[in-house]
Amino acid sequence: MIRTPSLRSLELFSTLMLTRSLTDTAKRIGITQPAASLALKELEAQTGLCLFQRSRQRIVPTPQAEALLPHIERLLAQAEAVQRRIGTLQDTSVSTLQIACIPSFGSTLLPQTIAGFKRKNPHLQIRVDVQHFARVLDLVDHDTTELGFAYITDQAAGTDEPLLTVELSCLMAENHPLAGRKIVRLKDLAEHTVIAATKGFIPIPPDVLAYLQQNDERPNAGLMEVNNVYTAMALAREGIGIALANPILLLSGHAGGLVGRPFETGHTLTLGVLRSASGKGNAAAGAFIDEARLTARLGAERLSRLGIAARTA
Repeated sequence: MIRTPSLRSLELFSTLMLTRSLTDTAKRIGITQPAASLALKELEAQTGLCLFQRSRQRIVPTPQAEALLPHIERLLAQAEAVQRRIGTLQDTSVSTLQIACIPSFGSTLLPQTIAGFKRKNPHLQIRVDVQHFARVLDLVDHDTTELGFAYITDQAAGTDEPLLTVELSCLMAENHPLAGRKIVRLKDLAEHTVIAATKGFIPIPPDVLAYLQQNDERPNAGLMEVNNVYTAMALAREGIGIALANPILLLSGHAGGLVGRPFETGHTLTLGVLRSASGKGNAAAGAFIDEARLTARLGAERLSRLGIAARTA
């Protein structure tokens, strides 16, 4: 009989699917690397499936793991909702606003938004969960968070609260050969390495991805995929390549030594707010959105001064 895996094992699985590294996974969930390796073996024994394979010292998910991921993430989101509800029942004396957001929002507009909100609502606690795009949508769908700040796409259809719209941009070192351009064309990237956090972090047009991937055989060209936008920025800063990213990242503290140039595709990225069932009609959530709109306007002005087109709702 197949035993039901524990929530801890499923959390390890979900994190490993994101990091593709047992060492990084162990650090994130607070256990040792040997313990993580043992837990993975137990999970595969419990499920009777081979979930991961090693390839050049990397962890590669099998098709079975890819098929299980959406079901496990939904289960984890439901578990989080239960834990949050228990916490609310244990302490009804403190009001808490739960927020989930993508990394680019969390490191740029969120801190200023929280600062302004707390000045007006000093007694209300805020909990922040920074996750990749798909995970934010899942947390909102399962009512685990009142507000989600993420990209508005077909996956997030139904929201009518956009905050800030920008164009997909190229971030590069100040001395990069393309830094002197006013705009970067798609064909300009043919001879350069392009770095992008493509898996669940930023929606990039399929035709752009296909063009970059066809350049993989050229020396120092093609697509380098990462699973962290800040890693993409750090690599670009070292001159390894050009980060294809949301230009709002230029407002973060990680942007030193980088410049941003518009990308000719004109592909827009709209950051918006999604309300869960409990977020609708929630006065605190509404006040937080108002503060976020103010911060977004200030952010758009700063981007404009950097030569990046940005508009607010």
